[in-house]
Amino acid sequence: MPRKGSWRRAAHLKRSRRARTVFRGPRTITDPYPQQDEWTPARAGKLPAPPTFQPPKKRQRKEQETVPSKPMSTREEKRWSAVVQACSLRAGCLASRKRCPIGKIKKIASSIGVSVKTLNKLINKALSTGSLARKAGSGRRCSVKFSEMSKWFRDTSKRLGNVWTVRKMAMEMRRKWPCFGSIGSVLRIVKRLGYRRVKLRTLPLLREASKRKRKCWAQTLRRKKHGPFGSDDTVLIHIDEKWFYGLQQRRYFWAAPGEPTPTSNIASRSHVNKVMFLGAVARPNRVQGFDGKIGLYPVVERYTALRNSANHRAGDEYDKPANMTAKLFRRMLKEKVIPDAIRKTWRWAKKIVIQMDNAGGHGGGRGDIVKTTLAKMSKFVEKHHGELGSLCPERVSPIPIKFVAQPPNSPDLNVLDLGAWCSLQVAVECLRGERTTNVLTEDEILNACLKGWDEWEGKEKLEKLFTTLEKILAIVDEINGDNNYQIPH
Repeated sequence: MPRKGSWRRAAHLKRSRRARTVFRGPRTITDPYPQQDEWTPARAGKLPAPPTFQPPKKRQRKEQETVPSKPMSTREEKRWSAVVQACSLRAGCLASRKRCPIGKIKKIASSIGVSVKTLNKLINKALSTGSLARKAGSGRRCSVKFSEMSKWFRDTSKRLGNVWTVRKMAMEMRRKWPCFGSIGSVLRIVKRLGYRRVKLRTLPLLREASKRKRKCWAQTLRRKKHGPFGSDDTVLIHIDEKWFYGLQQRRYFWAAPGEPTPTSNIASRSHVNKVMFLGAVARPNRVQGFDGKIGLYPVVERYTALRNSANHRAGDEYDKPANMTAKLFRRMLKEKVIPDAIRKTWRWAKKIVIQMDNAGGHGGGRGDIVKTTLAKMSKFVEKHHGELGSLCPERVSPIPIKFVAQPPNSPDLNVLDLGAWCSLQVAVECLRGERTTNVLTEDEILNACLKGWDEWEGKEKLEKLFTTLEKILAIVDEINGDNNYQIPH
């Protein structure tokens, strides 16, 4: 029994068959207006145009672009000969009207290490394009030996002057090997070769006279009987100055997603609040319990207010940060450095040596620091030996004090410039806490530095720095007083 609605579909098919004429050739549709032979423009506005049947267009196969011919490799030559052999075999079978033996086709395919299906693909490709070469950028990525890559990487880095970015090196790599050149590839090669990003070191310019002085200084210290810094009874004190600023401008912060970029409002970028400090440190003595810290002193001058202001009233005395001068430097040595050194070391010290650099604020620079500051300080110690001896009441005679000047342009021969100032700067920055983006006033800088000095763990730091300085003296002596070397650790 036919399904419900099947008779309706059959009637519809009958009507559709009557409406069209079927003949061998192109399929057409009968004209719905048999009484008229032509279609006139007068009828265009009244009746629709008769539909005409157009056969579907065949899809035109896009021709493969031919790749510029390159010299074939051994592998491509073998495949090409196999394709020629298979084509000649098939052509012979077609000419003789015989069936192509599948065994011989398999043998040809196995000779080049492919299957029969892959061989047929190679034959079709050779017949359509006339070549077995692949399109540019297709196929498996090329492989480069790491030895070749590392040699090219080092040569390219030297050619660029060792100043390049990861993106620049990736572009150079793509020019050499088109299949390589991503940023990730460059980073992996950098890590494997051990490259690291370093900062350009700016060193003082040394003339031959300065190099000879540095070498003589290193040899003199190394020839001492009890080491370069004397025996345990000798206290070698290094003194130097440093500016501490109210805001460290060029620094980076970690910002969480959604947080705004930290900002700081300052009146002038070139005139930020700052205070200079004079530091004095010595080599720690574990037996005597001496941590090596002599003192940290702000470089200030006393002023008297002439009129009322927001900070002072008329007649009030206040301290104002100042630059170091030879006169102020000698006064701070007499009033602060020498008394504190005696108070902290008089119980066991037999000699105190104070080492300073040749800065203009110490009386050096264009002048001779030996004839100015060192001579005046030596006379001061001889003249006031009684007052200095009162600082150590249990001693029969005062501690002898000697002043020496290190070679010019040699900050690496002073422990403070070698690393103590940097360590203290980190301790001061940690005390600022949430106020890292605010400019500190001069009083706040003063309080933060003095608090950081008290909390600074100088015993271990200074012990390591003096050990490093001992190694530096050996290197300076070895390289004839030059300063172009890597700091040992």
